[in-house]
Amino acid sequence: MNDPQTSSTTKARVAVEAREWIVRLNSGDVETKYLEEFRKWRDRAPENALAFERERAFWKQLQHIEPKEDTTPDAQSSPIGRRHFLLGGLATAAAVAGIAPIVIEKFKADYVTAIGERAEFGLNDGSRVIMNTDSAISVSINEQQRNVILLRGEAEFYVQANHRNPLIVRALNGESTSAEGKFAIKLLDNTVTVTALDGKTTVSNSHDTIAVSLELQPSQQAIYRRSGHPYLNGEIDVKKVLAWQAGRIIFENAPLADALADLERYLPERILLAPGVKRSTRVSGTFTTDRALAAVNALVRIQGRTITRLPGVAILVT
Repeated sequence: MNDPQTSSTTKARVAVEAREWIVRLNSGDVETKYLEEFRKWRDRAPENALAFERERAFWKQLQHIEPKEDTTPDAQSSPIGRRHFLLGGLATAAAVAGIAPIVIEKFKADYVTAIGERAEFGLNDGSRVIMNTDSAISVSINEQQRNVILLRGEAEFYVQANHRNPLIVRALNGESTSAEGKFAIKLLDNTVTVTALDGKTTVSNSHDTIAVSLELQPSQQAIYRRSGHPYLNGEIDVKKVLAWQAGRIIFENAPLADALADLERYLPERILLAPGVKRSTRVSGTFTTDRALAAVNALVRIQGRTITRLPGVAILVT
């Protein structure tokens, strides 16, 4: 009977060896003797070949990530910035011509915030908006309409009273409507979260030809995704929802993947989880947003995992 601890240790060792081969084989010209060594290692045991294929598939994910816009002064002088991704392995990096979707979104926006920035803007109807890190909105306000589109990120709206012409904030395929008061809205990973703060906020969308509308009272929250209707998330802790305005981010029994996605908004890199990392593991903690990388490290280490950082491209959790 196999010792579970020994089996786990062996599996971890084989994964590390596979990762080292990925790096070595993609580091440029590989001598024939190294290819022979690799083949011998791969064919030595079925778990070696399996670990290598698993790791190779993971590294290939990097081909499909959209690196975030580089907000350093040097990068801003170029319409493209520095965009790199890995092709088939860790060390084969190539510059890519074209503009990433995130940049296109920001070209459509009237107001944007950079990674790590918070900013407040006044709208021409007297309303105000406070925007969190890496956010973008477009605004169309006149005597006939008060329309805003949340293109990405998170914002809190202070709505100037106008019951004939309410403010409508669109995100994905839904709308959040308020004639007067305050509400917060967040778009992350194709999920929209709306929190009523003061006054009534109506959240509605249409899916599969069926329209659903929810009326939120202060401290109530609704969530919807592109593929579903809004549902009530009950009463929530407003201080937790707005902690970002004080430079904090709070997790209470949150899935690890969700917590890392939240922290990713404060970093210039994407966060990728390797095969075997349990995305649903629950985590808790309070962190400062200006130390998001340290927060990622803390959450990952508690799970017995490690990170590899490719500056400006990705943070790999393995």
